[in-house]
Amino acid sequence: MTVVSILMCANFASCSKDDEPKKNDSGVVSNEKKVVEITDYYVTRWGEQSHTIKFVYDEQKRLIKAKNSSDNYTEYYIWKENLIENYYGEDDNDPWCYGLNKGLVSETYSLNRYNIKDIEDAHKYNSSKQMISWTYPIDKEIELVWEKGNLKTIIKAFGDTVEFYYSDKTCKGYFPLMHQALEYTIHSGLNYFWYELYYAHPELVGLRTKQLPDKVVEKYSSGNTQDIIDIQYTFTDDGYIKTCTMTDSDNFTIKYYFKWQ
Repeated sequence: MTVVSILMCANFASCSKDDEPKKNDSGVVSNEKKVVEITDYYVTRWGEQSHTIKFVYDEQKRLIKAKNSSDNYTEYYIWKENLIENYYGEDDNDPWCYGLNKGLVSETYSLNRYNIKDIEDAHKYNSSKQMISWTYPIDKEIELVWEKGNLKTIIKAFGDTVEFYYSDKTCKGYFPLMHQALEYTIHSGLNYFWYELYYAHPELVGLRTKQLPDKVVEKYSSGNTQDIIDIQYTFTDDGYIKTCTMTDSDNFTIKYYFKWQ
């Protein structure tokens, strides 16, 4: 069962067209609705599982708070010049940092007591500001291959791949779960993922997209298929994604619900 996470796609009608997203001085898109809540739901042998993340933004449309129900924690975000500090709870004194370069996250790191960086992830982008490399913790690299503006293939550190298949389905706004495909599996859900910032601002890592794949195929480095994930969407009246239902080859299903504002 799987390695990709991500989630994506659709079997339902296309979303309506939208004006081009406009970024403000902080590098975040400010002329579209923001996702304010994501809930997942799935059933395991231990019973029904569900988790919710709620997002709060400031007047500049920047994420400043994300509350995750999985362990009832809240993350706080402080925006500075070319830097976003991420605190785990109000009493956290050791921020997780997102270093920005021309509006894109170039690295993430923590600071030790001597204020020295401990780099965890590093990112590279193409001329279209799409991510082409995610390196973690500096010795393992994930490569991203784009085709006609769409993310086509993810090549993982040991040669396994994730392939995306499209049929011209689009949505208004963006698909908030795109970044999960880089490391996590369809079984991960919201309670396993750290980067809440990227649900709200995928433009910061070059993964904001309106294109909705119909199918995700995970393959081993040998070329043998590991999993096939089919996904269906429903949409709000104004074209934003309302639900995303993903089913893998073993008939495991996880459903995501989105609220926009």
